[in-house]
Amino acid sequence: MYCQGQGRGQGQGQEQASQRREGHNGMVGGAIMVALGIVFLSQHLFSFAGLGFPWPLFILGPGLLLFGLMIVGGRGASGLAVPASILTALGLLFFFQSAFDYFESWAYAWALMPTAGGVGTAL
Repeated sequence: MYCQGQGRGQGQGQEQASQRREGHNGMVGGAIMVALGIVFLSQHLFSFAGLGFPWPLFILGPGLLLFGLMIVGGRGASGLAVPASILTALGLLFFFQSAFDYFESWAYAWALMPTAGGVGTAL
């Protein structure tokens, strides 16, 4: 009898965990759609000269994806915070530099990378 009751409790726990994962999948998909909307809106509003496809998105996208995985994964995925912070900071910096053709900012902008790593560690 003891084994039967234990088996039922485990089945309910698995159902609840599966329902929680389904809810997070919707959140990640929604966050990706919002991020893409912001990118396309900003490209339309600010009419970036000379940018057919904004190449910094190849760096910014994985950074935001790592942030999403970190949020969904909870404490087990906390190791993604530092690379997510660094990639996101690099992507935003490259996006700014590319949009305004201001690559000279690397003379002082490199200091943002250790700062991004520190922010990731704090998260």
